[in-house]
Amino acid sequence: MLPDTAVVTRLFAWAPEWYLKPLDLDAVTAYSPSAWIATLTAYLLLNGLAAPIVEELYFRGWLLPRMTRFGRWAPVLSTVLFSLYHVWTPWQFFSRVAAVAPYTYAVSWRRNVYLGMVVHILLNTVGGLLVIGGVASRI
Repeated sequence: MLPDTAVVTRLFAWAPEWYLKPLDLDAVTAYSPSAWIATLTAYLLLNGLAAPIVEELYFRGWLLPRMTRFGRWAPVLSTVLFSLYHVWTPWQFFSRVAAVAPYTYAVSWRRNVYLGMVVHILLNTVGGLLVIGGVASRI
């Protein structure tokens, strides 16, 4: 069982299915292939490129340097705030912290927000390509 699945099962079993699983792969054929191409292109551009750049500029480029009073805990606090910011997927809090903390420390240590942008873009793009693969296999 994946960590996110365990959290959903134990803490979010009360939530409706449409909230926990916003993309129902069984319903892919309800929309035209051209609608999927437009939607997935926008998804990849926004979630794979634009959002990571904006989020990194704020959380690692602006906020993290202003958290120096927290010393070595600043990257941890930045990671937790970033994870809490994703309120639409609270069950991914722990896995997001595990994924983001290492590169937050690297950004803090190297003082290079571009490093965070590249890693964040790669993480979101891989996730987006997995979604595209799941949809494309059912069109």
